[in-house]
Amino acid sequence: MAGLILLQGVPFVMRLGLTMAVRSLLAGDRLCWVDGVNAFDPYAVARLAKRAGRSPKELLARVYVSRAFTCHQLHALVVGRLPRAVSELPADGVVAVGLGATFHDDEVPVAEATALFDEVVRGLERLVAQGVPVLVVNPYLPQDYREPRFAQALARAASVVLAVDPAEDGLALRVRPDRKGRVPRPASRDPSTGWVPRAKDGLRHHGLRSRLREGTWAAALAGAVG
Repeated sequence: MAGLILLQGVPFVMRLGLTMAVRSLLAGDRLCWVDGVNAFDPYAVARLAKRAGRSPKELLARVYVSRAFTCHQLHALVVGRLPRAVSELPADGVVAVGLGATFHDDEVPVAEATALFDEVVRGLERLVAQGVPVLVVNPYLPQDYREPRFAQALARAASVVLAVDPAEDGLALRVRPDRKGRVPRPASRDPSTGWVPRAKDGLRHHGLRSRLREGTWAAALAGAVG
């Protein structure tokens, strides 16, 4: 994985992101995990490690988790602490989950939240420029449909956008390899109607069923990125 990869879609993407991180840990990498939605699951890491015949303690010792519960905390983490942590550990990559969640805060003015989030994105871009791979996992939030600016900012910064959306036969993976700022998203905004992805220019569609194990999905995503 190289550059900034954005994995977005239904909540299943959080499991996929964790599985992709475990694949890196199994290869010997050390990772910084930045969490804006409290998604890191050490029990899932342990389960995947045992499935691979490895020690859970060994893998967990090489992932460094930092959680943020407000947009100001996340900003301070990514802009201030993360670059130092990546350099001092050193870390081989960064996984950032739910970055936009804390910025949908009614108590924070939109202009302030937007400025802070833009600095977060630039902070990630600086890491990428230094050769640090960054995987951003962005589960769809209801707020993203009302105010999509945070999701769009991530998409513009990404070298590849991977979108996992509901489809008639399960789930569909869509890959956007360009940097034109288009955000792959469900055709419908109402989950009760069933989300069906639309064909769009510049997107490649891969039909995948949701019943596949997350390891199979992770391998497919790795192939799409590589």
